[in-house]
Amino acid sequence: MIRPDHEQLQVLQIVARTQPRFVQFLKDWKDQELGLLPQRLQNTAVYQGRCQMIDELIKLFEPTPVGGAKPPARPPSNMHTE
Repeated sequence: MIRPDHEQLQVLQIVARTQPRFVQFLKDWKDQELGLLPQRLQNTAVYQGRCQMIDELIKLFEPTPVGGAKPPARPPSNMHTE
């Protein structure tokens, strides 16, 4: 999954704060999909992937601790300073 940048995370968190019913909708959808998973005998991996994707969306929309989201870590530099 592509990780959103700092600004995109802030927008997602604003949506989560102003529209808590949307986050609840995602949680209800995930619960429904998980409940149906044992009945999915064909293409089980597709349905497992759907549950995982919904779970990733929920994680993006859940609020972060005070201080907001941290920007993505930068790769280490190969340059040495003396």
